[in-house]
Amino acid sequence: MRRNHGFTLLEVLIAIAIFAVFSISAYQVMHGVLNSDQTAKQHGEQLQRLQRVWLMMSRDFEQAVPRTYRISGAPPKTRFAAAQYLGESQDWGVMFVRSGWSNPQQLLPRSDLLRVGYVVKDGVLERQSYLYPDPIDSAIPRVQKLLKEVSDFELKFYSDGQWLDSWQDSEKLPGGVKVILTLKKFGKIEWVFEMPNSAWKKQSSSDSNNNSSQDSDS
Repeated sequence: MRRNHGFTLLEVLIAIAIFAVFSISAYQVMHGVLNSDQTAKQHGEQLQRLQRVWLMMSRDFEQAVPRTYRISGAPPKTRFAAAQYLGESQDWGVMFVRSGWSNPQQLLPRSDLLRVGYVVKDGVLERQSYLYPDPIDSAIPRVQKLLKEVSDFELKFYSDGQWLDSWQDSEKLPGGVKVILTLKKFGKIEWVFEMPNSAWKKQSSSDSNNNSSQDSDS
């Protein structure tokens, strides 16, 4: 009579060991896929945040107006202020008045002008805005926290065909503004914004027209 034998203890242990190896491998693969998906998702969200900040700054700079405003109760004489540590910024800061703030049929008790500025505090890029261009000294700006982990914030200004490291002209706006941000995860980012009635834009248009004229002549 033939006797049926079961698995020995050694065979069971070997089977358990093989199953454990395959389980660990599968877990590591799954964990890597999940981490990659999470990293890609976070990267996409950060890029979207950058795009929103660019759009916000673009609207502000491109709708700037050469309107004077008061600082700390002093007579209004500043049209475009930009300097290091402006507005208690840990780096550069900028402040100006822009138009285009929606006020349908003038229903709200304010104009369409908005005083806005950008500063960096505790490594965070902030947008500051005031309800009125000439607020009282005790007025607290509305603060929007835009970007974290900002290690450097620098500004340059276009005028008379060149980029300047500072802006001292109190009578007019620069033709363009270059914003240089250094972020922990993205490194250095440079954005260039045109200002209204920019001589830079006119020069670019003129160069384009001249090139078109030369092409037609040839």
